[in-house]
Amino acid sequence: RHGVSLTEVENALEGELQRLVDEPLGDAEIDKARRQISTSMLRGIRTNSGLARMLSIYQVIGDWKYLVTYEDQLNSVTSDDLKKVVTTYLHKANRTVATLSRGGEE
Repeated sequence: RHGVSLTEVENALEGELQRLVDEPLGDAEIDKARRQISTSMLRGIRTNSGLARMLSIYQVIGDWKYLVTYEDQLNSVTSDDLKKVVTTYLHKANRTVATLSRGGEE
C-alpha cells in the first residue's frame, strides 16, 4: 500500500506468522476458512471444463480420487496442524523475500 515501506510489510507478515504459533486459530476462524475453501472448490468444478481441469491436476500430482476425499481431509485439519505447518515450513530461515519495484521506486 502507498505510504507503507516494504520493511513494514515484511515485519507485519512475520508478526502474523508468529501470531499463528503463539495464538492458535480458534474453531470459528478455522470453520470460516473451511467454508471459503469449499466454496472456492465448488465454484471451480461447476462446469465440465472446471471439473476436467481439477481432475487432471489431481491426477498429475497424485490421484484424481483426491477430489472425492478432499472435503473430509479439509475438515480434519486442526489448529495444531496449522501451527505445525507454520513452524515447519514458514519460518524465516526457510524464506526468500524478493522485492520488485518500478524503475527508480523503492
